[in-house]
Amino acid sequence: MPLIILGACEEKPIDNGNTNAKKFTLEFKGLLNDQELPVLGVSDYRAKSQNEEITISNWSMILSDLSLIKENGDLLPLGDGYQWVAFRNNRTTFNYENIPVGTYKGIHFKVGLDSLINHGNPNIWPADHPLNPNLTGLHWGWSGGYIFHALDGMYREIGSTGLPTSFSFHTATMPMVREYDLLRAFELSQSTVSTGVIKVHAENYFDGKVTIKLKEGSVSHSEGTKEILLMNSILANMGGEGLQSNGVFEFTGLK
Repeated sequence: MPLIILGACEEKPIDNGNTNAKKFTLEFKGLLNDQELPVLGVSDYRAKSQNEEITISNWSMILSDLSLIKENGDLLPLGDGYQWVAFRNNRTTFNYENIPVGTYKGIHFKVGLDSLINHGNPNIWPADHPLNPNLTGLHWGWSGGYIFHALDGMYREIGSTGLPTSFSFHTATMPMVREYDLLRAFELSQSTVSTGVIKVHAENYFDGKVTIKLKEGSVSHSEGTKEILLMNSILANMGGEGLQSNGVFEFTGLK
C-alpha cells in the first residue's frame, strides 16, 4: 500500500440544535516506553521485557462508536462514529464541530465493527471515509471482513548483532472486537480550546496482564488455534470495557 500523508481530519458537523456548541479535537499519540515514536519505519529499537527490543513499522486501527460519554452515561457520537487512526500515515488528529458545551465523563469506542458493517459491501464508502478499504488497506475481501487493528515491526534480543525478526499482529473477525470506556471527566466550555488526548502505549501490547515473548510467538492474523491464543493475549493486554489507563489506551483529558 502506498504511503499516504494526511493532516488533521475534518468531520461533518453534528446537527444537535444546540447553539451553545463548539469545536472539539481528538488527538492520538503513539508512544513506546512513554516516548513519542519517530517516523514509523525508522530503525529505532526500544526495550521491552524478556530481553527483547522492538521497532514499529506499521500501526493502525479502525474505531467505531467513537463518542463522548455524557454525565448521565449516554453517548454523544463524534461524526458518524467511525475513525481510522494510522500512526504511519500521520492520521492521528480529528476535528469535530458543534459539540455541546458541558461536562463529560470520558471517551468511548470499539476497536472493530459490528457484524453487519464488517461483512457488508466495503465499496459503499466514500473515498475519504475511514471504512474505505482503498484508503486504509485494512480489508481481507468480501467474505473476510475488515482488519480492525494492525501492529507490525521488528524485534531482536537486546545487545544482539544479528539480523532482527519481524512481528505482525492483525486483529480481525467478530470475536476479536473490543469495547473501551476511557473514563476521565472533562469540561467543554466556550472560552477554551478543547483538545482531548488519547495516549496509546505500544509496550503494553506485550507487557501487561500477559507477558509475551516474541521469540516464542510473533505472528497472529487471528486465524488458527495458536494464532488465536496469541491474539487473545494481545487483546488481554490492550484492556477492555471500563478501563482508564491500565491497558494500551490512556485518555489524559484536555491539553
